[in-house]
Amino acid sequence: MKFEKSLRGGLLLVRIAEKALVRSPDWEGLEALEQPDIALVALDLREAEFVSSLFWQGCVELSRRLAAAGKQLVLLHVSDYQERLLELCEDTVRLRVFESEEELADFARSLTSSQAAEEGVTGTEKNMLWS
Repeated sequence: MKFEKSLRGGLLLVRIAEKALVRSPDWEGLEALEQPDIALVALDLREAEFVSSLFWQGCVELSRRLAAAGKQLVLLHVSDYQERLLELCEDTVRLRVFESEEELADFARSLTSSQAAEEGVTGTEKNMLWS
């Protein structure tokens, strides 16, 4: 799969540079799983005209892997048809979909600021607050 990556703060933006996404992608080229400073991975599908259910299943698997590492996967520039197909995929998690890079940037800023507010609070302290 052809893609271009750009890193801004804790956001890794992956622009998919293919028109037809027909198979499950190989995500091993993404360093997001190993880099601790990346909190959010966004797949930009603006160039994709066709997205298969196999591709969506690969996205769901990536989302689960990222979540296990405390990271999130979001989608950018998804057509209505593509979003409906994503919703029909079996065992899918609900992925956030953004229509513009401005919406995505606002979300990334809010995510970063909420993480900064939680810094310095230990798991024990959080448990005490919720008990």
